[in-house]
Amino acid sequence: TLPVNAIKDEKAIFSILATFIEALVDANTLNVFPTSNLDVMMTLGGNKSKEKEEKIATKLCRFVEIASENVENMNPDFEAKGFDKPKEDLLSFPGRYMSTHLWSFGKDLGESIIDPEITQSTHDESANIMLCLRKSLLNSNNDLDPLVQNVCSDVLETLPLVSLERECMKRFIALRGIFEAVVFRQISLNGEQENIRLYQVQTLVPMLLNQMLKELDIISSGVKYYEKNGTKEFQYQYAKARSLQQAYSIFLFAVASWLVNKISISNIPEFEELAQQLFNYLLIPSLKLSLRSSKGKHSTISSTSRDFMMNLDMIPNIIDFGKSNHQENETPSISLDLFDAANFHIRELVIFAANSKSVQRESTLFYEIVDSTLSTLVVQNKLTIRILPTLINGAEVNKTGNSSGLGESLELYLSIIPMNPNSECSTEERVVINFRKFVIRKFMLPKLQHTIPKKKIVILGYLAQILNNQSCFLNDDNSPVRNNSDNDNEECLELEEDICKILNSLVSSLENALKIGGAFRDSLLKNVFSCLYNLLSLKSNDGNTILNCCRLHTENNNYAAYFVSEMEYLQSLGDLLTGTSSIDFIRAFPSLTTEFDSLDENQLKVSLKHTLNIFRSLWLKREVFKNVIFPSMQQAGPNRLFKEKSIVNQTNDESASDTPLQTDTIDCIKKIKIA
Repeated sequence: TLPVNAIKDEKAIFSILATFIEALVDANTLNVFPTSNLDVMMTLGGNKSKEKEEKIATKLCRFVEIASENVENMNPDFEAKGFDKPKEDLLSFPGRYMSTHLWSFGKDLGESIIDPEITQSTHDESANIMLCLRKSLLNSNNDLDPLVQNVCSDVLETLPLVSLERECMKRFIALRGIFEAVVFRQISLNGEQENIRLYQVQTLVPMLLNQMLKELDIISSGVKYYEKNGTKEFQYQYAKARSLQQAYSIFLFAVASWLVNKISISNIPEFEELAQQLFNYLLIPSLKLSLRSSKGKHSTISSTSRDFMMNLDMIPNIIDFGKSNHQENETPSISLDLFDAANFHIRELVIFAANSKSVQRESTLFYEIVDSTLSTLVVQNKLTIRILPTLINGAEVNKTGNSSGLGESLELYLSIIPMNPNSECSTEERVVINFRKFVIRKFMLPKLQHTIPKKKIVILGYLAQILNNQSCFLNDDNSPVRNNSDNDNEECLELEEDICKILNSLVSSLENALKIGGAFRDSLLKNVFSCLYNLLSLKSNDGNTILNCCRLHTENNNYAAYFVSEMEYLQSLGDLLTGTSSIDFIRAFPSLTTEFDSLDENQLKVSLKHTLNIFRSLWLKREVFKNVIFPSMQQAGPNRLFKEKSIVNQTNDESASDTPLQTDTIDCIKKIKIA
C-alpha cells in the first residue's frame, strides 16, 4: 500500500503510472473474467463451454451482491474478489493475483500523489497537472459534467456484472481519464517546456500502443494454435481464447481511435506522425480487411514513434501467418475481429481526417474512410461497414459479428463525452455534416458513373438511406428554405449542388441497368427507385414537396426545370417498365436512347407505339435541360451513357432483356408517382 499524500517527485509518479498503465492493458488479468459473449462460447465450444462460463459468472455475481451490501467499506476490486485464491505460488498465477488487486493499486496511487492544496502550490502548472492525475485515478470521469458522468455510469451498467467485456470498458474509461489529465491537458498548457515530465508524457502514448499490440499478438497466437490443433478436449479453451481476441480487438481500437481523435483536435505536433501511422496502417486497413506492413518507412520517422511502428508490423504478420491455418479463400478470425472492432469507431476517424492541415489531405483521408465500404474483400465477404451512424443521426444498422455488447457500449460512451460543456461538440457536428456532403458529392456520385454493378448496388443502398433522413432547400432567393437556422441549412441538400446531380446519376444508373441487363439488373432497379422515392419525399419548411417547389420555378431556374422534366421522363419510363408490354420495351430500350433513326418500329407491338412517341419526346425534353446545366455532357449527345464498349459488354447474359422484372422490382417502380 502506498502512503497517502507522500509522493511529490514527478519522475517517480510517472514511473509508477507507466507500470499501472501496462497492468490495465494486460490480457492475463482480463482473461480470468468470464465472457458475456455466450454466442462464441456456444458456437466454438459447445453447450458445455457455455454452461461452464455461465456458472463462473453466476458464482462471481453472487459474491458481488453480498459485498455490495457494505458500500462504505467496499474494496475497489470487489468484482474480482470472488475468484478462488491460487493454491500455488502467486508467480504462477500473475493474472489472477493482479486482477484482484488492480483497482486498489490505482486508488492507492491516486491517494499517494501529494495534494497541491496541502502544499499550497495550486498556482503551479505542474502541481495542477498532478492534481488532475490524482483526481482521475480516484474517479476516471471527474473531468466530465456531473450529468454526463451519470450517463456514462449508466452506459457501463449495460454490460453484465463481472465480465470480460465490462472489465475492458472499465479499463478504457480509466485510460481515458489518465491521458486526459497528463497528456492532452499538460501539453496544451506547457507545450514548450522541456523537462523530465514532458519527456515522460511523450513516451506514454507509444508505450501504451506498443503494449496493446504485443498483447494482441500473444492472444491471436493462442487462437491460431487452437484453430490448427484444437480437439474436443480444448473446445472450452478455444472458445475462451476467441472471445478474448474479440474483446481485446475492440478494446485496442477504442483506445487507438480515441487517441487519434484527441491528437487531431488538440493539435499536438509531437504525436501527429504517430496518429497518421495508426490511421494508415491499422485503422483503415482493418476496415478493408487488408492490413499491410509499414516496413521500410521506419527510417523516416522519429525515434518516439519507431518502436511503435516496429510493433505495428506485428499485425500484418499475424494475419499472414493466420492464413496458413485456413482454407485459401477463408478470412482469418483476427481479420474479422479487427474489422468488427474498427467498425465501431468510424466517427473518430472522420474527425481525425477533418482536422487535417489542408483541404486536399482532408479529402484524401475522407476518401480512404468511405472507400472501405467498397473494399473487394469486404464485398466478397458480404460484410457491412457501419458508416451510416456517422452519416445519419440515429440510423439503425445491423450489429456486427460480435454480440457481446462491448463495442456498442464503448461507441455510446465515446459519443456521450462530447456532450461535456467544455468539449468540441459543435465542431464535431460540423465535421460530420461536411463528411456527409463529401460522401455524396465526391464519392457516391462519381462512383455511380463507372463502378461495377455489384459495388454500385452497395452505393445506392447507402444513398437511399441518406436521402431517407434528409431535407432540402432550393438554391434560389425565392425558393423555400426548411428553416432559418444556418446550421440546419448546412445539413440540407441543395438543388444545384446535390439534388440535380443525384437525380442525373440515378437516371444514368437506371439506364445502364436496362442497357446491360444481367444478374444485377433487378437489384439495381430496386435500389435506384428506392433512391428516387426518397428524393421525391423531400419537403420544404411549408410542407411542400420538392417536385411542387421545382414546378413553381421552372420559368426562372434551369435546375428546377431539369428536375421536373427528368421526373416526367422517369414516370413515363416507370409506366412502360410495369406495363403489359414491358419485355418489348426493355428489348427496344437501347435503341430508344441511342439510335433513334435506326429503330424499326414495325418490330414493336402497336400498343407501344403511342407510348413510345411520348417517351421519346420526354427523353429529348430532359436532354435539353441537361445540356444546359451539365454542359460537360453536351458533346456526348444521346450516346453519352453507352459510348463505352466496356460498359455495354459488362454482361454475357444475352437473354437478359427477355427476363421479366421481378415482382418486388415492379412494386418499387410503381411507388414513383408524380401527380
